[in-house]
Amino acid sequence: MKNPVGGLAPEPVTDPSQTIASALEWLEKAEGAFSRPDSGPLKASDRRDLVSFYLFLAVQHCLDLAVHAAAELGTPPHGLESTFDTLAGQGFLDRDLALRMRGALVFRNRIAYDYGDFDEERLWGEFPVLIATVRRFLLKVSEAAGL
Repeated sequence: MKNPVGGLAPEPVTDPSQTIASALEWLEKAEGAFSRPDSGPLKASDRRDLVSFYLFLAVQHCLDLAVHAAAELGTPPHGLESTFDTLAGQGFLDRDLALRMRGALVFRNRIAYDYGDFDEERLWGEFPVLIATVRRFLLKVSEAAGL
């Protein structure tokens, strides 16, 4: 598949259960870093960086799983941006979750390409929504895989 985002193409999924477990691990680390009080050993900016990085990795695993699921359904997406829409079109995801995962993909791309240009307040507000969205997607994929 053509790599539309310069070096950040999805990885092949050979074991969905392992990819799901890895994504959940990154998600739990993101939640832990997000919930740490600012009075801890990390400055707020370091905590933000950790949460962003962990969420980036969790979303990347979700993208890998989504591309794999679309291919398994016989409808590989035309590009990364359409991956979650493809899954919704196949009835694998509901439209709301597909839209939210597209937002998670936008977040991932912002981390990858525009990291120094964030609105701090907006970013902190996005974290809980992103964490919930990724968790919801992973639950759906886990159920579909019979895990």
